[in-house]
Amino acid sequence: MLTWLLDNKTRKLDFKVHVQGVCQSCKTKIDFLIRSTSDKDWDKRQDGMTITIQKVGQFPSYEIGLNTTLKKYLNEEDQSNYKKAWVCLSTSYGIGAYAYLRRVIETEIKRIIQDIARP
Repeated sequence: MLTWLLDNKTRKLDFKVHVQGVCQSCKTKIDFLIRSTSDKDWDKRQDGMTITIQKVGQFPSYEIGLNTTLKKYLNEEDQSNYKKAWVCLSTSYGIGAYAYLRRVIETEIKRIIQDIARP
């Protein structure tokens, strides 16, 4: 699937391509979308233009496995949040990881308080 678009208002390049590939390490098939945009009006490209290429998404999404000890200890929602936090950290979205880790810690604090409160 190949789509060529120029923004009608700005006349800047907006090029999208759907790519299918195979992971070199695990041989899993991967689908993702690549988007290219320009910094200048297409009609003024003779003066030079910067084109940005960006990977928009991926299917199946990047996933990190859990340590078996954590897998036994964390509930399903916390496992999901923990994995999302590590994906954020591994792709340099460190601040995003804090939101997911905060949820895991909140749940665990509640669980510890409930355990302490039991007679």
